[in-house]
Amino acid sequence: MSNKQVIISTFGTPDIINVINTPTLPEPKRGEVRIKIEASSAVFSDAIIRKGIYPNLNLTFPLTLGYDFVGVVDKLSEEVTNLTVGQRVADLTRTGSNAEYICRPGDRLVSVPTTVDAAEAETMVLTYMTAYQMYRRVANVKPGQTVLIHGGAGAVGSALLDLGRHLGLNMVATASLKKLDLLRAYGATAIDYRATNYTQQLQRAGGSGYDAVFDGIGFLSFLRSFRLLKRDGILVTYGAVSSARSVSQRSLFTSIFGPMLFFVIDSTLSLLNALPNDHSTKSYEIYKMRTEQPDWFVADIQYLFDLLASGKIKPEIAERLSLDDAIRAHKLFESGNVYGRLVFVTKQ
Repeated sequence: MSNKQVIISTFGTPDIINVINTPTLPEPKRGEVRIKIEASSAVFSDAIIRKGIYPNLNLTFPLTLGYDFVGVVDKLSEEVTNLTVGQRVADLTRTGSNAEYICRPGDRLVSVPTTVDAAEAETMVLTYMTAYQMYRRVANVKPGQTVLIHGGAGAVGSALLDLGRHLGLNMVATASLKKLDLLRAYGATAIDYRATNYTQQLQRAGGSGYDAVFDGIGFLSFLRSFRLLKRDGILVTYGAVSSARSVSQRSLFTSIFGPMLFFVIDSTLSLLNALPNDHSTKSYEIYKMRTEQPDWFVADIQYLFDLLASGKIKPEIAERLSLDDAIRAHKLFESGNVYGRLVFVTKQ
C-alpha cells in the first residue's frame, strides 16, 4: 500500500507543489493512531504556510500541506485505549493532512458522527470552528445584534453567514457584485466592496453602528471596520487575506518581514484598544485558542457536528477535489473567485 501526499520542498507559488506516492504507510508511534483520511483542507491558510509567511510555525522540508482532516482510525499503538479501529475522527493539524494516511496523537482526536458527509464534516474543523468561536468565544454575540461580515463569499465568510442566520443575527456582508445574491440568500444585506460609495453604504446599513465586525481582509480594512463600531462594539480580525495574497513566493524580504505582517497588525490592534474609545478589538487564531482552551474546542466541534447532522447548518462546498488537483486548488482559492469551500476528498 502507498500513501499519496501533497508536499512542498521550498516556499513559493502553487507550482512548487508536488503530489507523491510514498511506498509505505506511516506507523503510529507511542500514543498515536494511524488514520485513513476521508477529507482534508484546501484553504487560504494552506497558502500562507506554502508561502512561508505563517507566523510562529517552524517547518522542515519536505513538508506535507493540510490544515485539518476527517478520517477513520486504521491502526492503534498499544498505548491508545480510548479509540477503536474504524472509528471516525477529526483533528486540526496545521500541516500534514493533505494525504491518504496520517498518524496523530490519540488524545488530540475528536469523534465525528458517522451520519454526516465527510467533506461537510471537514469544513466544521477549521472553517466553521473559526466562525463559531469568533461569534461565541470572542464577540459573544446575542440574537438581534447587528454584525458586519467582510468577505462574505469566502470560506469563513460563508460559515459566518450560515451560523449567523442560525443564531438570529442581523447581518451585513460584503463581496464582489456578482456574488451579492449568494449573500442575500442567507438573509444578509449585501454590499459590493468595489462600489464608489462603499463606506457610506456600510454606515447606512449599520445604522447607529455594528455590535461586531468580522474582518479577515487586511490592515486598511481593519482600521475602517474599527470606525464602524457602535459603543461597546468589537472588531474581530482573523488573518490578512489581501496582504498575504500579495506575497507570491518566499524571498529574503518576505522571510524577514512576511511573518512580521501579523505582528504589526496585532500591535496596531493593541494600540487601538489602548486608545480612549468605547470600542475593542481582538485577533482570533484557531490554533492558539485550541492550545489555550482545549475544552472549548471539544465542546464547540461537537456542537457544530450536531448542527450539521440535524440539518440546521449547511456548508457551501464549491468543489470536491482529489489530492492530484492540489496545484489547481491553491490557484483557485488564492484567486478569490471561489464561493464557499474547496475540499480534498480521498477515495475510500
